[in-house]
Amino acid sequence: MKMAKMAQRGQMTRAVRDRQGVSAGLSAQAVRLEQAAHAARARSGQGAQGARAAHSVNGTLVARMAPRPKTGWALALAALVFLLALAGCGGAGGNGDAAATTASGGTGGENAATGTADGGNAEGSGGAALQAGAAGASGGLSGVNEFPISAEKITMSAFIAPNALIENIETNEFTKWYEEKTNVHIEWDAVPQQARLERLNLILAADDLPEIIFGASVTKDDEMVYGPAGKFIDLTPYIEKHGYYIKEMYEKVPYVLSGITAADGMIYSLPQVNECFHCMYDGTRNWINSKLQGELGLKTPTTTEEFREYLRSLKSAGMIPYSGSKPDAGYMNRLVAFLANAFIYTDPFDGLLIVDGEVQAAYARPEFREALKYINSLYAEGLIDPAAFTQTDDELKQTVENPDGNRVGVASSYYFGSLASLEGERHKEFDILYPVAGPEGVQYTHYNPYRQSTGQFVVTNRAKNVDAAVKWADYLFSDDAAVRYIECGREGYEWRRAEDGELDFYDRPAARARIDTVAYAETTNVHYYQTGPSFRSFDYRESWFRGAGDMYGKDAYEWRLHVYTLGQTKYRPDMKRLRVYPPVYTTEADSRELKRITSNIKDQRTLYVDAFATGQRDIDAEWDAYIAGLEAVELPLYLEIKQRAYDASLYKDSIPEPGNPDAPIKFDDPVNK
Repeated sequence: MKMAKMAQRGQMTRAVRDRQGVSAGLSAQAVRLEQAAHAARARSGQGAQGARAAHSVNGTLVARMAPRPKTGWALALAALVFLLALAGCGGAGGNGDAAATTASGGTGGENAATGTADGGNAEGSGGAALQAGAAGASGGLSGVNEFPISAEKITMSAFIAPNALIENIETNEFTKWYEEKTNVHIEWDAVPQQARLERLNLILAADDLPEIIFGASVTKDDEMVYGPAGKFIDLTPYIEKHGYYIKEMYEKVPYVLSGITAADGMIYSLPQVNECFHCMYDGTRNWINSKLQGELGLKTPTTTEEFREYLRSLKSAGMIPYSGSKPDAGYMNRLVAFLANAFIYTDPFDGLLIVDGEVQAAYARPEFREALKYINSLYAEGLIDPAAFTQTDDELKQTVENPDGNRVGVASSYYFGSLASLEGERHKEFDILYPVAGPEGVQYTHYNPYRQSTGQFVVTNRAKNVDAAVKWADYLFSDDAAVRYIECGREGYEWRRAEDGELDFYDRPAARARIDTVAYAETTNVHYYQTGPSFRSFDYRESWFRGAGDMYGKDAYEWRLHVYTLGQTKYRPDMKRLRVYPPVYTTEADSRELKRITSNIKDQRTLYVDAFATGQRDIDAEWDAYIAGLEAVELPLYLEIKQRAYDASLYKDSIPEPGNPDAPIKFDDPVNK
């Protein structure tokens, strides 16, 4: 019965799935945008012609795939791989964002991909030679899922941008434990998260590669540039030879294989698969201070005008009506996206939507213009905290945790633990604010059903022993590794087996329980804090003990998010008339184009959107200039490439499920039709 469910699950809706200073730096962005626009004009349409040519060779790329040995597990999946290759489809990106990793407009990535590596030609037969040369021998290694991996110590180099909450990746408890288990020592080249893109760009462009790129979210575009060039190893034969937990993941969640298979049929990276229910809806969450609401006797707003009146009441009471924090570079402010979703579906990451099969950019639509007018009207009344566009998450947290009291009435943030420490009481003052309806009844929440993030484990052509590298990665996809290395730590210290009477998120007997909240909610050195390749299914995630007492306890934060999310599901797009953009692969040629233009488009959007919201730019007077700027940095070409990739994918005819298909409940139907 379970296998039948899994087969049905793979065939139906989730065939493929996966993946978050107003004025500061504006002048520099403007210069870069003008340079990009000038270059685009000089090319006189070359980009679009190149993109069309790339589309025409997509079938050739697939047809020229070399046949692979098909034994055992490979035979069972050969048909699926063949169909995926013919469809030209790809997988899914971590947060749904297909932005290029390498700096746009630079020549380093182009030269590195088309030039030489190790003194050999990186294209054609030279690329194949590099792949073969980097393979190494598997002699002396243990059997499948046997440890240690080798009787003799193996040392490999790895680039990593660890989560900022990890104290030290080299002295981390899991690092030490896993080295003892595998007899593999990793020489970590660790950089801060905020330096990830810059450093990754440098090592790719300069051909200064480690053996492994770990947990760095290498984009699909980079895979399609550096993979065919021979810098990234095709992992397919090594998975066939050494995979145990990876193959088990394929069987449990069939969409994974299609999600990591690039447009040329190769597998250049291993993913992080995280079927996290509350993460599917987290991009535009806002939080209402229920304590203040009760003290002031206010009714929860359900429309944009009711929300305006609610904020006015908070301001009159001397509160900070509405605050938030600036997003990561290239993303839309969560506050702006939350309110824009009352006018048009707005993804804060890539800003794309699909209406009746047509890929569109929400931030270039007339409805988004109306949303900005509404937001600006709130800002002009002093109902939005100016700091919401400039302050960091930590600065917002300091405001909420002010010893003199919490004056923030509504806050835009990932979750309540980002607003106040779970160790204190202040986080309990916040409950979710569900989407408000706009003048036309539009009422969306951000929705990302594609819970697969590729680019989490890449083996480069510098690897001395690819077999050992893949064997080392395979265990990380087990449930045991998910507990110990990804999110919790050591049994008996940070987690334990659940006891009789302890229930999971759906009132069933729980499997595990957390012991030490601090180990996964604050700075830790016992696990990798969700950095790196792994597999966590819906069933795994929802089988944990939900916590003692009510959902506001510090050990019940995930159950609390789960409960809130159940109320969000009805605000998702219907995925029929309106769909979210899936994380697809593009061809090598199209990937090069995306790497060239994507960051310029995001810069143009960032330059204007927050300025419109805060009144630094006049929406009526400068909207046409904003749209013209988007066209100058080649938004039409960007949408053309995205459309082509979507049309060639398997996502077109699938409808993702709003949560765990095996959950003992029925999810609400979408209210937006």
